[in-house]
Amino acid sequence: MAFADHRCGATETTAAHGFRAFAPAGVAMPDQYDPQSGQLWTTSRLLYPPTGLLGRLALLK
Repeated sequence: MAFADHRCGATETTAAHGFRAFAPAGVAMPDQYDPQSGQLWTTSRLLYPPTGLLGRLALLK
C-alpha cells in the first residue's frame, strides 16, 4: 500500500533511519480507500491515520 496518506510517514520514517527518502515529483499517489479491504485500518481515511502513526512511532525508537 502506498496511498497519498502513507507517503509522508513512509519517507519520514525511512529518513529517520539514515536513508535518503523521497516521493517522486509529479507522480500521483492513489487516494481512495477500499471499504472491502480485509485490513480494517485501510478501509477509510478516518481509520488509517491513527494506525499509521502508531506504526511510525514504533519504528522511530
